[in-house]
Amino acid sequence: MKRKDTKKALGILALMAVAIGLFVAVYTFQRASCGDHLRWRFNRRTGTLTITGSGAMDDWDMNHPAPWDRLHEDVAAISLPPDLTHIGSWAFRDFSALTEVTIPEGVTSIGDHSFLICEVLSKVVLPSSVSDIGEKAFSGCRSLKDVTLPTGIKRIAFGTFAGCALREVTIPDGVTEIGAGAFSVCEDLREITIPESVKHIGARAFYFCSDLKEITIPDSVTSIGEKAFYYCERLRTIEIPQGVTSIADGTFQRCSELRSVILPDSLKVIGDEAFEECLLLHSIELPEGVTGIGEAAFRECDELAEVLMPEGLTSIGYGAFFGCSQLKEINVKERNTRYCSIGGVLFNADRTELICYPAGKSDGAYDVPQSVTSIAPEAFLDALFEELTIPEGVASIGSGAFRYCSNLKELTIPNSVTSDIDELMFNNCTHLYSITIPAGVTSIDMRAFEGCDWLRVIYGEEKTEAESCAKSRDSITFKTMDEKN
Repeated sequence: MKRKDTKKALGILALMAVAIGLFVAVYTFQRASCGDHLRWRFNRRTGTLTITGSGAMDDWDMNHPAPWDRLHEDVAAISLPPDLTHIGSWAFRDFSALTEVTIPEGVTSIGDHSFLICEVLSKVVLPSSVSDIGEKAFSGCRSLKDVTLPTGIKRIAFGTFAGCALREVTIPDGVTEIGAGAFSVCEDLREITIPESVKHIGARAFYFCSDLKEITIPDSVTSIGEKAFYYCERLRTIEIPQGVTSIADGTFQRCSELRSVILPDSLKVIGDEAFEECLLLHSIELPEGVTGIGEAAFRECDELAEVLMPEGLTSIGYGAFFGCSQLKEINVKERNTRYCSIGGVLFNADRTELICYPAGKSDGAYDVPQSVTSIAPEAFLDALFEELTIPEGVASIGSGAFRYCSNLKELTIPNSVTSDIDELMFNNCTHLYSITIPAGVTSIDMRAFEGCDWLRVIYGEEKTEAESCAKSRDSITFKTMDEKN
């Protein structure tokens, strides 16, 4: 009898062990709360994370993750209680199997990074009670194509929907700010409606929204951050509202299909690279109030044919119009006290510095005016002329002044020049055959003539840099000034 009792007891224990094992396999409990009045459990069979109770969920961070973080690959569904008021920061980060979530009515805030990189999350239902969505809350949700924003929110925070698959977005009336990077790299975004309540569009807000064709910026907007529309390559027209005083650095950079831009009378400054590589931008009217144009602001705007500088303009950044291959004239209004134009070429007001020769100007020869004493860096970049005459009196020539003058065949640098010839000065002057270098030039960089494959003769004085430069290259012959004459 004792043996039978022992076997029976062992059998019961074995069954209990199996039952406990199955129970543990189905449920994982965490006694510690996930909020003052919240608890959680996980059903392994269904892949459901269930949170029960009421009130606000705790906030976590990268170094102190949510208690269920180790299950981030297993959770396929989340059940939230009806009396929940707040979803914690970093709560459901990188839940790689989560496909949809319904946030119950009564939740007023969604914490930072709460659904960060939930890559298969394709459906989110947000209740009307939500008034705040935190930074990067849905960033990296690459399958999220549609979302309806609650009417109570006042801002779209930093990176909230960055990297999502959103196609159309309507921002509700009452939102005053679209934060930095809010919709950046939403490559499928085609249409967005911005209400009159929005006053600020943050830096990189629509960065790399490469499918965005049109956008209406409401009159309420007074500031737009840097690179806000960078690489919106399908954007064709844009009108900046009155009240905006500056176009920040790179705002429309690489908007390659942008054809038309209307600038407001309130505009004062156009930032660095603001319209760089807007390849189809064929014209732009600069308002009278503009005082500054940043570096490379219109660089490589291939279709830009003519520019008229307003009378109040006091600053043009380096390379503002470099690579504008169709630009034939840079004109300046007569009352401008800082700049002037002679024959479509840009100079300082007293005509002592040649600043920019338009790359699309098709004259076969050009004579630098006698008043000029200095030539700015890359002043003749991409120039089309075959002949260039520089007068005595010019003392300095800036870095890369003749780069890519591919038609230039010969050049005489006047004796008055004492500046060095740097590594960029004649790069890719592919048809340059001969050059005269005066004794006053005391330094010639070894790379100054890179890409000058036809260069055969350097004229100069004996025992000068000109002779040393020529003799350092097998393909170039040095000749004295007497031989030239």
